[in-house]
Amino acid sequence: MCTAAASEPDVEAMLGSLDLAEKAALRSGTDAWHFPGVPSLGIAPVRVADCGHGITIMGERSTTATSFPTGVGMASTWNPRLLEAAGAAIGREASGLGVAVVLGPKLNLHRVPLNGRSFETFSEDPWLAGLLGAAVVRGIQSEGVGACIKAIAANSQQADQESISSEVSETALRELYLRQFQLAVEYADPVAVMTSYNRINGNHPSEDAWLLEGIVKGEWGFPGVIVSDWRAVHSPRALTSGLDVEMPGPGDWLDPGSVLAAAERGLVSEAALDDSARRMLRLHQRTSARREDPDQEPMVDSARNRALALRVAEESIVLLRNEASTLPFQRDALRRVLVVGPNAAAARLGGGGSASVTPPYTISPLDGIREALNGIAEVEFLEGTGLTGAMVPPTSALRHLGEDGVLRPGVRVRYRDRSGAVTTEWAVEPTTDLAWGWASPADGIAQSGFTAEIRALLVPQVTGAYRIGLSASHGVAEAELGTCRLGRISEAALATQGFEADYRDHLDQGVVELVAGVRYELSLRYRKTGSAGAFRFEWEPPGRDADSELRAAASRADAVIVCVGLSNQLEGGSRDRESLRLPEIQERLIETVAEANANLAVVLFNGGPLELPWLTKAPAVLEAWYPGQEGGRAVARILFGDVNPSGKLPDTMAEASAYPALAGYPGSDHRSVFAEDLLVGYRFVDAHGIEPTFPFGHGLSYTRFELTPPQVTKATETLGVPDVRVATTIRNVGTTAGAEVVQVYLAYAAENPDRPVRQLRAFEKVHLEPAESADLEFRLGVRELEAWDAELSRWMVRPGAYLVGVGTSSRELAHVRIELAS
Repeated sequence: MCTAAASEPDVEAMLGSLDLAEKAALRSGTDAWHFPGVPSLGIAPVRVADCGHGITIMGERSTTATSFPTGVGMASTWNPRLLEAAGAAIGREASGLGVAVVLGPKLNLHRVPLNGRSFETFSEDPWLAGLLGAAVVRGIQSEGVGACIKAIAANSQQADQESISSEVSETALRELYLRQFQLAVEYADPVAVMTSYNRINGNHPSEDAWLLEGIVKGEWGFPGVIVSDWRAVHSPRALTSGLDVEMPGPGDWLDPGSVLAAAERGLVSEAALDDSARRMLRLHQRTSARREDPDQEPMVDSARNRALALRVAEESIVLLRNEASTLPFQRDALRRVLVVGPNAAAARLGGGGSASVTPPYTISPLDGIREALNGIAEVEFLEGTGLTGAMVPPTSALRHLGEDGVLRPGVRVRYRDRSGAVTTEWAVEPTTDLAWGWASPADGIAQSGFTAEIRALLVPQVTGAYRIGLSASHGVAEAELGTCRLGRISEAALATQGFEADYRDHLDQGVVELVAGVRYELSLRYRKTGSAGAFRFEWEPPGRDADSELRAAASRADAVIVCVGLSNQLEGGSRDRESLRLPEIQERLIETVAEANANLAVVLFNGGPLELPWLTKAPAVLEAWYPGQEGGRAVARILFGDVNPSGKLPDTMAEASAYPALAGYPGSDHRSVFAEDLLVGYRFVDAHGIEPTFPFGHGLSYTRFELTPPQVTKATETLGVPDVRVATTIRNVGTTAGAEVVQVYLAYAAENPDRPVRQLRAFEKVHLEPAESADLEFRLGVRELEAWDAELSRWMVRPGAYLVGVGTSSRELAHVRIELAS
């Protein structure tokens, strides 16, 4: 439990003891990762850390932390209670790592489906994002750690995000792009809110008094701290905008000297300084509590957090398609299972960027499948193709000497810090495809400047000329085979290409003659020079016919599992995706395998919606997103029926034409016009009668559920405030225990082409045994019923007819019409 925070009178007493200079010093960080303290009061600076799907310690040190599914996966659970528990686990680990405030969750909507940071955020819908984000915040803060929701607002792309202006109507801004932040403030009271990089209608959010002072602090009554994103302040307007803290410290515009000089000249009032100081003192008091655990459970990497990571992963996976009940695979019917694809042997943890997490361990899909079958059936693995090209790591030819002198599969890896000192013992990796993103590769190693050394014996099976490839992301690399240098990506080569070369992917290829059965000493080295580290050594054996090899392996298998998708090399912070489709080489892989075996399941790993032109060739499809350190185990448990899938899509999946934001992406003249206004995601496809590939809220199960027709009653509370009650009963009519999400949508009945056909307003996830039922009631009050009136510039509940829809997706609804009096 946590100790109680100080009361508001205590904060006022502390505030009264501060002089003008001390108040001015609270307007900027002390460095990149600390909010300011108050030395005269014995209050130390507050350590902050990035927090996407776990804790990311940046700066002088690095540690491991539990890696949960990323934001889009968390949203797919549609389970606030579960996400509150996940938030509490993140809070416990933050406290154990000396972190007082975590910079997350990120709540921006999925407007542009190519956005590289969609994996980190929740949904295309503000109510789903807001209610689930609030649950994560409540969990984090239950452990005496503060949460900073980000990034307010209308941040929908990485391309040109620091210069682009999101041109958006006030109606869309209020109902979509600010709504989820408002809900999180109301239902979770986070200690801080962070501004975004992009401008909004020409104004930088950190400098916009209308937004920060008028809406967030004024209309919402937010009592916490408003902090800038890192280096997102551009002028002295931030002195009076309502921004409380500039990061990183000591600040360019709100540094103590500039703030004090502005106050002495009367440009900033002492009342304004008092307000910001009061908010920072509240933050200190709210985050000074420390967790007490009578059982002395480890605060980082505990058994409880590991189990929770598995459960969140299981509930995040969406069964998109299951023709002829292909899944779950029946173990007793299997003798051989083929696992193929570039995302099978690697645990993909997320896109690149500051949300990267370094977990204590990972379970890849291949690991999970082997564990689930446990010798019942033979598991054959072929990568088949890389993420974007035909060459693959030489996994089957890699060996290392174990401590007992026996040759075993895999390679040995160790790491050095930037000084060259060895910081880890030799560890074993299955292959020469290593991607860390912005994360550290191991506990105790800083994210930047580390070196990875890889050693192995390469034993080719065929004599001839091998095509060799060496690739490095944000780093330099070299490869040697015996005394032969195979490839090199050097600092000298990068230097001739300019500073930005540090942040691009680089490839060196060549050809080498190898003899079958000979053991060649393979030595690889990678040193990270940029932000998102990754390294890959690959080959193409002579005479290889990859398609024939895949067909032959698929034809002799009883079932085929294809693991495809993206990774932190293809999407993330500062990098939008290039396409809504999988790389062409992966689509061909699916089609090739499907031609040889119809008992096929495709598992997708990615951070946002995809186009699926190959869909009809895959009878079963799972959307796993980036499922965290336990993701491979969760995928396997669903594939073989140990867990009934219950995830639901937080986004619409459709062809590119169904996303109107793409028509103006990435913008021009530093402007991105939100021309679609309110019609984002399912709102657009519903308004235009488009049949999506899979609708918002969709997700299949291994059992069946039935809902009774909704019953709607109206009551009137004090002062005429509307109170609508929606009741239904759900029953599991199948033979398997499972969970279903009952969803409630609302629409104003009068036809209006500018208003959405329907909008999510409530939901509840219910677990039922076979033949079990549950009675549910949802309440729709002012917050759920109101809409923004642009002419009156205020929220209002319109009188007239409404349609209330209840069902299990945005396209599977039973409707009831109600009338609200004026």
